[in-house]
Amino acid sequence: MQAWLVLLFYLIWVLLGGALLAPGVYALVQIASEHYDWLEELARKPFARYLNRCMMIQAVIGLWPLLRGFRISSWLEIGLCHPRGQGRHWLIAFGLGMFSVALILAGGLLGDAWHLKDPPSIGRIAKHLVQTSITAGLVGTIEELIFRGVLLGVFARSWNWFSAWIFSSVLYAVVHFFTRPVAPTSIHWHSGLTALPGMFMGLTNWHLLLPAMLNLILAGLALGLLVRRAGNLWMAIGLHIGWIFGLKTIGFLWKNTPTANTALWGSKKLLDGWIATVILLSLLALIWRCSDKQLTQTSEHSKPEQV
Repeated sequence: MQAWLVLLFYLIWVLLGGALLAPGVYALVQIASEHYDWLEELARKPFARYLNRCMMIQAVIGLWPLLRGFRISSWLEIGLCHPRGQGRHWLIAFGLGMFSVALILAGGLLGDAWHLKDPPSIGRIAKHLVQTSITAGLVGTIEELIFRGVLLGVFARSWNWFSAWIFSSVLYAVVHFFTRPVAPTSIHWHSGLTALPGMFMGLTNWHLLLPAMLNLILAGLALGLLVRRAGNLWMAIGLHIGWIFGLKTIGFLWKNTPTANTALWGSKKLLDGWIATVILLSLLALIWRCSDKQLTQTSEHSKPEQV
């Protein structure tokens, strides 16, 4: 089966499967929250959050069939080598992600676009650290497996690496530009399907596409090039997790000032401002310069081990 057809089936599985799964999960949580107090906060989440998480569940469930459809028989083929010896590289990439986000924040602070929220309690800080660590770890790892491991790797076989690099980065940006649909007044079995068209509305708003879409493409390009440089996924996973952790932490501690120029400095999303474009271009140039070395060369004692 051709690669693009396998990808099409996977996207249908994720979008339609998540849309059909979300109403049932939402209803189960509402019922369970009446008996378990610890589920009350989750039950108050908007339906769009359930839709997003159910699509992620579908993406994970469909990952192995996706690999089989692309005739990938081992994790090593998509760059997921044994983590032994990769800790230092992962930490460097994680720190680079945190540092790049901090630079975006620093620019906004100099431009008087951000100010601190009320100091959170120790309990809220601890909760944030735990939840954000889990979210960043799961999302960063899963997305790198799909976009840089599977898609970039597979299409680089059919096309040349440069074309696959551009394609996977643009697809990464498009998927992340889905907007949160308007919450339905009542939830039925078809509510997820009804909400699907609203998720694509962000792609029709040119005022939102720039610079946010450009920045997401640049982020995908940086991650893809980092995989090329390292010869495996671990540095890209570290960079991705660092970005997510940094972005969520900034949103937890800071907020935009009323007079903020969000087109320049970014809104609470941070990656929708032109300052982020400058930082991401600089990061991409840095990784590109490092990639002048022979990227995939490994000595006999340092070859990646299969997971």
